[in-house]
Amino acid sequence: MPIVTKEDILDRISELLIERFATFSDAGKSISQFQKVVRDGKVVTAGEENPRTSDDKLVLYGSDLKANFEDSDLIDHIYTTYFQNTEHDLNSIELAVQTDELDVNTFFKLQVAGQVVTFQDDDVFEDNLGQFVDFEEISQPFIDSDKAAQVLDTNIFELLPSVTTRQQLINDFFLKYNTLKPPSPKTFGAISDEDGDDLTETFNADSASLFSQTYDISNSPPDQEKNKSITWLQANEDYENTAKSLEWLHDDLNQNYFLQHDIEAEIEDDRPKYVPKSEGYLKIRDLNQAIIIRNEESDDVGLIGPDPENPLWLDKGFTITMWVKFLDKTSGGTLFNFGNPLRKEDPKGFMLETYTVKAVGENGYISPQYMDNTGYSWRPTGSFADSDTERFIRLVVRDKDGHLRDSHVGGPDGGAGRPQIFPEAPILERRYTGLNYNGVSSTFGSDPIQHGRGYVFSYTRVPVDLQEWYFIVANYNPSVDEDGSNFVEDNSLNQNPDYWRWNVKADEAYVPYSGFGAQCKVEIISKSDLLRARGFRP
Repeated sequence: MPIVTKEDILDRISELLIERFATFSDAGKSISQFQKVVRDGKVVTAGEENPRTSDDKLVLYGSDLKANFEDSDLIDHIYTTYFQNTEHDLNSIELAVQTDELDVNTFFKLQVAGQVVTFQDDDVFEDNLGQFVDFEEISQPFIDSDKAAQVLDTNIFELLPSVTTRQQLINDFFLKYNTLKPPSPKTFGAISDEDGDDLTETFNADSASLFSQTYDISNSPPDQEKNKSITWLQANEDYENTAKSLEWLHDDLNQNYFLQHDIEAEIEDDRPKYVPKSEGYLKIRDLNQAIIIRNEESDDVGLIGPDPENPLWLDKGFTITMWVKFLDKTSGGTLFNFGNPLRKEDPKGFMLETYTVKAVGENGYISPQYMDNTGYSWRPTGSFADSDTERFIRLVVRDKDGHLRDSHVGGPDGGAGRPQIFPEAPILERRYTGLNYNGVSSTFGSDPIQHGRGYVFSYTRVPVDLQEWYFIVANYNPSVDEDGSNFVEDNSLNQNPDYWRWNVKADEAYVPYSGFGAQCKVEIISKSDLLRARGFRP
């Protein structure tokens, strides 16, 4: 039930008087005699003997309570008795017309909820009529503009504004945001991605200052504001733009609308943190920088033995291990070498090297060092998935018979010498005296990587992660029966890289060491994977 106020009671009585005003007209009464006017500096009721004329100043009140102050006792009585603690509504107030009396106060009988309200004041209803204006009787009432300004709101607004839906408001918000936001600070070099992981992590203070001066509306001259945008950083906000920057909006969204903690990250990792045992390490910052290893007590460093013409490593083999962290995605070069197995005159020794292949377009690749003259640009399925470059490591050895051996492997052939699965590669000749690129028997042969034709992908792949350390293990084992291995074309063993790495027997069973495959192999493991395998947190 709506709450009824004293003002509502007076409004209801006024509405009823308007509906029944014909009763007054029939008795020769007019509104002008009930209206309040200013006479002799006082506010008085015009009266029946001297009704208000156009020369009188009409007095109108902003509230019926003020206009009918004399009726306050009656209104209080009606409010307290019938409305304050009851469920009556305004429609329960009625005026019943009486025609047996001529006095004004006896024209009507006031009823509330069917009960007659008694009163003694003869003029009880005249005050209500004093708020009315009769435009037929007086063509233009005089209104004191100074007094009207004190009670009337003269600010006029559109009475029927256009209706805007919530969706329209949302559309307008994003339209204005896209209009007012500045260009990306990346275009100024204010923020940048230096490590190539597609995430900005570098802030350039000078470029950021220039960007803010160019686009921020904060602290800009008034004649330039029309070309300015939302302020970028909170530190650059001025008084008018406090809490109106992109950084403030970013913080507000993160604080109120998105998860502030990764649920998975909250899972407690109770694995111990690995503590390095060594006191330090030697760092080589660029590939191809050299360290000369020598024995201070003799000329032998453990690889040659008593007969320099027949070094021990040719019969016993060797293992090279090292930790490597690649600082960019494109550099290549020698990681370790003993002699030069690829030189034209008196080649001997071995080398461990890394090289990269860069993607070009959607279907091609280039390898500046090893691309063949035909410009062949095939690349295996799955390559360049995480980066526009791929990195590989290979071991090359000149054996005791002068044959060139290296660490490439074979894989499923997709036709025309193309492998299907990356990083596996097609069937390749192992021997320096084997088939050359054109398939013709040659005394000299050539190194498979020099053929191009996708062979550059057949070596050990290193993920492109500039933050990760990799442990490299390169082995040469002349005891492996490489020449007697089953490298027949289309043979399942030949197409299995693990067979080339000594881990699969002729019956395709996995073993720690099979004795078959390539005499050279290169394996890697990341520091993170190694620590996880040993039970530590990476």
